[in-house]
Amino acid sequence: MPIFGSKHSSASAPPVVIAMNGMSWPYTERLNYAVGDTVNWRVINATAQPHPMHLHGFYFTVMSRGDRVRDTVFTEQQRRKAVTEYMSPGATMTLSWVPTRPGNWLFHCHLIFHIDRELRLAAEEPSEIDGHATGHAERDMAGLVMGVRVAPARGVMQAGDPAAARKLRMFVDQKPNVFGDLPGYSFVLQNGPTEPARDSVQFPSSTVVVYRGEPTEITVINHTSGESSIHWHGIELESFYDGVAGWSGAGSRVAPMLAPGDSFVVRMTPDRAGTFIYHTHSDETVQLSSGLYGALLVLEPGQQRDPNERLFLMGEGGPDLKAVPFVNGTSAPPPIELTVRTTHRFRLINISTAAPKNVRFLMDTTVQAWRPFAKDGAELSPVQRTPRPARVVLGPGETLDFEVQRDKPGILTFEIVTGDPVTGQAQRIPVIVR
Repeated sequence: MPIFGSKHSSASAPPVVIAMNGMSWPYTERLNYAVGDTVNWRVINATAQPHPMHLHGFYFTVMSRGDRVRDTVFTEQQRRKAVTEYMSPGATMTLSWVPTRPGNWLFHCHLIFHIDRELRLAAEEPSEIDGHATGHAERDMAGLVMGVRVAPARGVMQAGDPAAARKLRMFVDQKPNVFGDLPGYSFVLQNGPTEPARDSVQFPSSTVVVYRGEPTEITVINHTSGESSIHWHGIELESFYDGVAGWSGAGSRVAPMLAPGDSFVVRMTPDRAGTFIYHTHSDETVQLSSGLYGALLVLEPGQQRDPNERLFLMGEGGPDLKAVPFVNGTSAPPPIELTVRTTHRFRLINISTAAPKNVRFLMDTTVQAWRPFAKDGAELSPVQRTPRPARVVLGPGETLDFEVQRDKPGILTFEIVTGDPVTGQAQRIPVIVR
């Protein structure tokens, strides 16, 4: 039952400490389960800040949502699956999930500054926790993180990785002086026989397309001057490939940090089609805001990307706290063109380091309608897939899919406000329906 709160460390020096069940990672408790267990958590946000809570490796079912005074228990048709759930101050939820794969996993806040090592209360490095030597994740993260260990089901042998039907090569690239005197980074897929140049930074990073049920191998090569890793956010895969160096995996088989010049082979066989994310899981306050994130789209076997879909990948333009918001790699996204009487899929991804996105689809100042159909890549129930006002708050680490159809030509606005819906920075993208 994770409860996260905050307190001041002392009366004379009052830095805020945020904790889960009274402790800060790496000293939070380890939750131990086995494959096939039914896990039920009640999660309470007792802080004055929002927290998008993210579970690695599995979906959970949101059973209820509440606040300080009431709790709404959902019917079966009202329940939905998620891998990240945005919790405003005072919010509560109950969730249920069943681990299907063994290994080490994490449950943590997806506001990067709430898991950063700068939250440590002591300068010394933890060398041992619970009698075990610590790895990179336990040394370089802090705050709102809970470790989850899943043991194999009794008497069940774990299958090996299937032979890859599809192989990709991806490079972690770096270019100096992109954000002032600071470098920019990106993940770049190799197209054809020639490797991309080491400074071939692009914003956003390459969109990765894989297919449901198809064993896929992605060789990741680090061309930067620092360490890196990739977390495949929302994808159900083996723990070793989850992307948390020094933690993902189990026993002596633990994922390494990707050092400069090194490579690592990731294997996955996606269980479902949908909209997902991939991003760095090391030095996130710098690397994530400087470009190490991208869209991960899982299609049905044999399916091609729909030319009528529109992707909105929301991040930041650099590691400065005052950096401008980015949409699809730019602070000034171009107009969107839609075709009249055609159904368009909007894929929304928020992978900013700290800010929710308040999204609206407007004609003048009037909120229009859209039809939601997926959250974090999982399809919504039929009662949740009905047309409704086109506005939503999207927390960091969340994805949402909507359908939009217009019956006549016109000019509308797709509005994204970062942070506070009244005082936050607004990006208003013209939508031209022809």
